[in-house]
Amino acid sequence: MWFGLEDSQQGWIPRWLKEMDKLVFQICLVAGKGKSNGKLKKCYRGFLRCGRKAANALTTELNRLEQGLLMETLPPSRRLLLQRVLDQIKSDLADVNRVIEYVNDWVFHDKKLPLTEKVLSLLDGSAAYTKKVSRAPVIWI
Repeated sequence: MWFGLEDSQQGWIPRWLKEMDKLVFQICLVAGKGKSNGKLKKCYRGFLRCGRKAANALTTELNRLEQGLLMETLPPSRRLLLQRVLDQIKSDLADVNRVIEYVNDWVFHDKKLPLTEKVLSLLDGSAAYTKKVSRAPVIWI
């Protein structure tokens, strides 16, 4: 128990994450090989299905937790810390849903999203795109 809250219900999430890990491995094995487009789409379809299920389950669990939460019973410092944790979880879930949607668009509808609009890392929110500066080659004689 943390903040006096019950532990979350994991349910099917560990199974979905394990299945997603296997599908990522399959995607890596198949990618770049001739006539692999159909196999890749099948793997991505399964991966996105599991990702949606996990994200929806986590969102449901977060909503359940927030409904049973009595913030006013916590000391102000703990209340502030808990609110920051909850905000971070909400932000992470929003990022996950954005990634799921643009991967779906990329794989199944061939829509490319500009790199500046992508979530570059779900683990590191400060990850940023660095544009390389092209310069004229220097020729030494």
